[in-house]
Amino acid sequence: IALAAIYLVLAFCSTFVLWLKLSVAKPVQENIQQKSELKLLQSELISTPLSIGLFPRNVFLPSFFKTLPHQCQQVLINHELAHIKRKDGFFQLLQMFAQAVYFFHPLVWLLNERVNEYREMACDDTAIKQANLSPMEYSRYLVHMAENIVHPHWSYNSATALIRQKNKLTNRVNYLLKESKVMKRKMV
Repeated sequence: IALAAIYLVLAFCSTFVLWLKLSVAKPVQENIQQKSELKLLQSELISTPLSIGLFPRNVFLPSFFKTLPHQCQQVLINHELAHIKRKDGFFQLLQMFAQAVYFFHPLVWLLNERVNEYREMACDDTAIKQANLSPMEYSRYLVHMAENIVHPHWSYNSATALIRQKNKLTNRVNYLLKESKVMKRKMV
């Protein structure tokens, strides 16, 4: 029980520290179409768009967001909105509790990684559908985003973490270009 509590405290503390760092984010002034009442905020402390919390009201964007093509900006916002509409923050909390309780079980850790990957892929599918893009075009935007991540401030601390992030991006692009068509055929 003590180890589970320590895990949860560390997870909540790191989320709280991130939230504090993002509290100084500035509103995006550009004219980006929004279909909701969410605030778009920009911060130099992050390297990818994100939303934080159980029921987020803000989408945080990296400082280089303004330099991206307009369609890329819109599709990235759609991706984050998909996370919010799917209530992914709530499900991540449930995952965190499951991982804390079963911290000793390696399959729980592997399952959490896969669920996180599938969550991203589902939001990618939603963003593609809303923007009426081909998976190839969206994959190019993902790679373009990855190229803009030069020096992340808090996310990736080691070479192994960078390799892991590269593998996740590769998995998402492979899914978009190959597996999404197969998955959609199986669902029909």
